Amino acid sequence: MLKNKRITNTFGVLIDTKKRVVNKQEIELTNNTKIQAYSWGSSIRGTTYSCEEGEFRPSIIILDDILSEDDILTDDAKQKVMNKFSKEVLEVGDKSVYRGKKQLKSASKFIVLGTPLAQDCFINQIK
Repeated sequence: MLKNKRITNTFGVLIDTKKRVVNKQEIELTNNTKIQAYSWGSSIRGTTYSCEEGEFRPSIIILDDILSEDDILTDDAKQKVMNKFSKEVLEVGDKSVYRGKKQLKSASKFIVLGTPLAQDCFINQIK
């Protein structure tokens, strides 16, 4: 889709497979934007993107259908998901930066998508 004529007319050529990483796990665009996928079981601690403009932490984190049936079987399993979210996922983002009353940098945004699998599962708890 990033090679679509409307996209390239508006944003320019974003894909350069000779100079940038483009694979199933990550896409590095020519405008110094990186999209990267992680499985729920892998660690995202210390995730950053370095380019000539500097080093950046994720500005948007999207969690899509992270729950499985195993994550709702016991109270311990449910708590394990909440702990990973609060101790690892939330920590990968940035907090807003203010100088005086002026906001210099926005906080990272978190989007959680998925179907609740139990009344007290992760998705219902953070809702």
